[in-house]
Amino acid sequence: MHHTPRLRVTGLFRAWSLDRRAMLRLAAAGALAVSVSSASWGWALANPAAPTTTSNVVRFAGSGAHGVHAPAAFYGMTDAPAAGLRVTLNNLFAEHVYLAARATSGAIGNRPAEFEAAAAALDANSVDISKAIGLAYGPDAEAAFLPLWRAHIGMVVEYTQGKATKDEAKQQKAVNDLVQYTQDFGAFLSSANENLPKDTVAMLVKDHVLTLKDVIDAQAEGNQDKVYETLRTAMAHMQMVADPVADATAKKFPDKFGGQAITPASSLRVTLNYLLAEHVFLAASATGGALGNREAQFKAAAAQLDANSVDLSKAIGSAYGPEAEAAFLPLWRSHIGMVVDYTVGKATKDDAKQTKAVNDLVGYTADFGAFLSSANENLPKDAVAGLVKDHVLTLKDVIDAQAAGDAKAQFTAIRMAGHHMSMIADPLAEATAVKFPDTFNSMASEPMPANSGHMMPAGQSMTTAPMGASMQQPGQAADIKQFAFAPKQLEVPVGTTVTWTNQDAIQHSVTASDGSFDSGLFTQGGTYAHTFDAPGAYTYVCSRHGSMMGTVVVTG
Repeated sequence: MHHTPRLRVTGLFRAWSLDRRAMLRLAAAGALAVSVSSASWGWALANPAAPTTTSNVVRFAGSGAHGVHAPAAFYGMTDAPAAGLRVTLNNLFAEHVYLAARATSGAIGNRPAEFEAAAAALDANSVDISKAIGLAYGPDAEAAFLPLWRAHIGMVVEYTQGKATKDEAKQQKAVNDLVQYTQDFGAFLSSANENLPKDTVAMLVKDHVLTLKDVIDAQAEGNQDKVYETLRTAMAHMQMVADPVADATAKKFPDKFGGQAITPASSLRVTLNYLLAEHVFLAASATGGALGNREAQFKAAAAQLDANSVDLSKAIGSAYGPEAEAAFLPLWRSHIGMVVDYTVGKATKDDAKQTKAVNDLVGYTADFGAFLSSANENLPKDAVAGLVKDHVLTLKDVIDAQAAGDAKAQFTAIRMAGHHMSMIADPLAEATAVKFPDTFNSMASEPMPANSGHMMPAGQSMTTAPMGASMQQPGQAADIKQFAFAPKQLEVPVGTTVTWTNQDAIQHSVTASDGSFDSGLFTQGGTYAHTFDAPGAYTYVCSRHGSMMGTVVVTG
């Protein structure tokens, strides 16, 4: 069933109209006069944005001009593989927060189809994050990371259910589990990369947990203004996690991730990617509120969408100056009003209103292309217009799915629309960096303050023991390392004493599935020994981390 938004909702955007001819005159007057190498645009078209839902998660981790073996001289100012890793992690972590918030909103709002679809998209995002980790650290690390990352999502769901049912005990248990999880996650990354201090990582992930908790608490209160204020804060915080992980990873694996992760030019690329993807997320929440007849959600999301527009204009202004900032903002705002008109047309089944809005949006793409082209002759008007048109069409797909009540299609479209924004952000960042080399062509800047000064090049890559069977002599040792038993499978003769040593900076256990032995929890550097006196296959797990499994095969 479709609901008609109230008229005063659409009125929020009436002040966002724009005389596009006046805007073009401003652009032609040189508010954004730019000179940039024409190679930038060819690079953008040759290297489509990532991440996507495919396995090619990191743009520049493959072979070719920007690949693993490319010398640094081939890199543009923003597209070094290390910078690509940084952008990818920032994009995925911010998307994680948004999808988690949409899932918890569906649960608290008693919209099960929305919850299930958002949760499925959130899990797809988790898989993409694990693949990004695996590209650097290998398949064993990828396999270990995924269940660990998924675990905290389950705890967030538990907390959300506690809020929805006003079960304080359930809420407190979930909070305690999440706080403990931060230690596990810190230990995992620390074991993978010695230049990521366990306590520092744990603190940053704890802040992620707490900022997401703020969103859920606001949802439970029904305070939509607070929901979207805290959502923006929670998404922005994820750079505090993504940046140090990307920086430390690039330094540990320079052959995989050439160049530098943290530079002024890559920071510009991260900022533009983040703000443009956030634009899509907030627009989708606003249109979802309008079509769902949730006026408070619409107004709150629309207010933060406008704050995002202001931030985007300031990012432009920080490079090009106040005149450019003043020119960009009303031009950008104008297409949001057209999106609202299209949404109202869908809600009211007014075909004429929908057609007019689509035509206005198509005209806007040409105007926006002309605006950037007049600012930079190396950004062809038609090419820019084509990319912005794709933004409009991918966002239209979101609205159409919302109007159709197809939650699964909606969240698939949201991810696609968010990912597409890299196609605009990346060439704009490169063009800007080339225009202002004194600002953006410096050496690496420090990572986020919480970890700056602690990121030193690593001396050794992460390894895990082979996954296959391995013959151990009596009395030989096994390890617990990087949240895995190594080797995962042992074959030993009767009478062998196997000794496990915990190499991780977190407590683990060696607990038989049949209860025949149990070490209890023991800390880093601790050991546990068990003698196998009878033949058979003995499976065991870590009692705290159920994804950690091992087998001892005892032969007679």
